[in-house]
Amino acid sequence: MKRLLPIGIQDFAKIRERESVYVDKTARIHELLTGSAAAVFLSRPRRFGKSLTCATLDAIFSARRELFDGTVGGAELALNSLDWEWKKHPVIRLDLNAGDYNRSIAELDAMINVGLRATAEKYAVAIVGETNGERLANMIRDLHRSCGERVVVIIDEYDKPLLETIDAPEKHQELRSALKSFYGVLKPADEHLRFVFITGVTKFAQVSIFSDLNHLKDLTLDPRYADLCGWTQEEVEANFAPEID
Repeated sequence: MKRLLPIGIQDFAKIRERESVYVDKTARIHELLTGSAAAVFLSRPRRFGKSLTCATLDAIFSARRELFDGTVGGAELALNSLDWEWKKHPVIRLDLNAGDYNRSIAELDAMINVGLRATAEKYAVAIVGETNGERLANMIRDLHRSCGERVVVIIDEYDKPLLETIDAPEKHQELRSALKSFYGVLKPADEHLRFVFITGVTKFAQVSIFSDLNHLKDLTLDPRYADLCGWTQEEVEANFAPEID
């Protein structure tokens, strides 16, 4: 029978619910989550599985164990047999990929607020604050208090506004300042945070917007997590043997 290949699907839950082929990365994710780093950054090229990794982390911290134990998806994943406490944490997930930042800085506000509104509706909390940074900081604190567990923050394609405006210096600098202020609230909120995961195409050390996040661990060139996203030759041969034949 022809198998379903998840071409263009970045939603982990959808892949499992459709019983599409999934290259199991959950053992490596478990290694990451049980390590010492509480806030990490990962840079990878586009179409390399960053968004799928974000979606998988969302499912893990949302305690959707049915997606991992074989109840949904047809096969048990590695994480289910490893030592992991399936505790439900509130998750704030932001994706900056969809915005058209050449129009105005208001597009950044709009994209951030899409994610904050979705989180507010999901957990029945208010959005409070004058700036994006204030709203994020207040939401992290309020979610911790209302849910009783520390918060997970997942930010995908953090650098899309900067890459899109690289040929427009004034707009680029305005966005850089806004992002620096926004991301800067994460470190002071550390007591309320369980895990922070940020992805992008560019390496954060070359961009000053993360200067306040000196506790952020860069996994980009860490050989232990080289295969966290993307497929190795061995994984292709093991998972796609029928299609290769």
